[in-house]
Amino acid sequence: MKVKDSLRISGKIKIDTFRAGMVELVTPLLEHLKALKDSDLPTHSYLNRRTEIDLVKKKIDELKAAYFIQTAVECPNLIMDSPNYGLDLVIQRLVGINTYSGNILWIEIGTGSTTPTVNDTALTTPTLRAAVNFQEDYATTDAIVQCYITDAQLANATYKEIGGFVDGTSTIGTGQIFNHALLSPTYGKVAGQDTTIQIDISVSNS
Repeated sequence: MKVKDSLRISGKIKIDTFRAGMVELVTPLLEHLKALKDSDLPTHSYLNRRTEIDLVKKKIDELKAAYFIQTAVECPNLIMDSPNYGLDLVIQRLVGINTYSGNILWIEIGTGSTTPTVNDTALTTPTLRAAVNFQEDYATTDAIVQCYITDAQLANATYKEIGGFVDGTSTIGTGQIFNHALLSPTYGKVAGQDTTIQIDISVSNS
């Protein structure tokens, strides 16, 4: 039997569109879901909390399904690989260097069309930064983060790039970029639509 001795980290981007109003309805549920995940309940309350989490996630999924228009983009993205960015942030945490949290807290979308490289430190032409509203450890191999953007927050335009950022603030460009994608196809935002952006980072033995 061949022993697997290498680790592969890859990622993808997905942009979904919804009829305007979805984000407003879902936001309180997302906040409730986060509070449930962060709560420090006694052991005997774990099953009740797990059940409530599942119910809230089901309600979120139902609302999204009712307002769903289409998946506008689904494409791979590049993980950065330079000191203090991307892969190096994972390595730092493994060896006890905790300068950065390692948490992807922000997602930026922009109009730049330059092909990403592993040495990128920012988007080419960032337009909007949105806070991550949902995080999930999926099946032990995938980290899923999502942001929910209202119709009013995102201007109608053609968007060509997306990146996820560890730490930083609501100010565009702050924090440490983790991944950078050139969208294919591009995303043409139109009036009357809410937008969700999902970054999926997959870690597997290859």
